Amino acid sequence: MIPCYRYTTGPFEHLQLPRQDLLVLFKTDILLLMHRPIETTKKVQELRKTGHSISELMALFSLPKTTVWHYIQGIKIQSKYIKKWRSKQGGSRKRSEDAWEKAMIEAENILSDQNRCYWASVLAMLYWAEGNKKEFTFTNTNPEMLDLVIRILSNLFETKRGDLIVTVRYFTGMDEKTCRNHWSNITGCPSDQIRMRLNDGGTIGRSPFGICRLRVRKSGNIFKIIQCLIKKIPNNLPLSFNG
Repeated sequence: MIPCYRYTTGPFEHLQLPRQDLLVLFKTDILLLMHRPIETTKKVQELRKTGHSISELMALFSLPKTTVWHYIQGIKIQSKYIKKWRSKQGGSRKRSEDAWEKAMIEAENILSDQNRCYWASVLAMLYWAEGNKKEFTFTNTNPEMLDLVIRILSNLFETKRGDLIVTVRYFTGMDEKTCRNHWSNITGCPSDQIRMRLNDGGTIGRSPFGICRLRVRKSGNIFKIIQCLIKKIPNNLPLSFNG
């Protein structure tokens, strides 16, 4: 008799079983564990045949997108459900269009406010020159410029220091701790939370403290508003400096 502990629906159950019965028990448990994902896979595939979208399957089974994608590979949607399935396509495109439309409205509201318009214009022009065009990422070596961008973000969008993601690229010959502490003082980000990247090309950077890259958590809407500001501001400028 071999003592073992098996979890059932309540507390751990203490069992005294012969070795042979114990092996059978373990095999049964393993088969049950294996059977569950197989059943889930089949259900996902059956629903896919009826025109369920990947997003719907993710929500129904609490599965990640990649898992659902693997489950439905090779599964064809039945012809009578094709129209239903196609009507769901473009949903993400529509959400994106709505988000950009809201961002444009917010940009126009900012520009209609004299005080916010001034600071928004400064931010937009700085970002136009130094910012990433696909996501909110502002990179520079000038500490005053980085500090200004952070303060404007705080005033316009109520961005907190804890929302900042700071990455510093430093070069051969630079002291990592010195660079880390410098940008920590500028950005207000704790030094132990700053990500340091050593440039391994053997080159020496012109800045004594390296290059600082600033990102903001969940900044998709901020990025859209700034891009809308960049589009709107040049068109609102007078054609002449006279009068």
